[in-house]
Amino acid sequence: MPFIGDPRSGFLITTPRAAGAHVVAVRGELTLATAADLQVAFEAAIAARRPVVVDLLEVSFMDSQGLYALLVLRKRLGEQACALAIARDPDGTLAMVFRVSGTHDFFDLHDSRRAAIAAARSAVIDRRIA
Repeated sequence: MPFIGDPRSGFLITTPRAAGAHVVAVRGELTLATAADLQVAFEAAIAARRPVVVDLLEVSFMDSQGLYALLVLRKRLGEQACALAIARDPDGTLAMVFRVSGTHDFFDLHDSRRAAIAAARSAVIDRRIA
């Protein structure tokens, strides 16, 4: 588990393959200094026109710029009727960021990447049925 100041927490964004969803996995500290790189990854996710999963399980810190980027991603995906699910540690720093900011109700939050992918894929199925 990363923590603030963790020397292993260099910022990194990857896009691991997952059936039925576009995954953006983030590691390290998500701050003003790294938000531009995250935005590039989010633009690619939006362009994919598939459900998006943002894996924040290895993020040790997120400031308001990171939260803002997630809110913009949510809005843009909503305009395309694409689902967004977020994986985060339910007991970690980010869970507190979501709660304190009042945004925990805005996002579909999950305890694992697998659960987030399943939820994002289900949201697509639910829309087709509805």
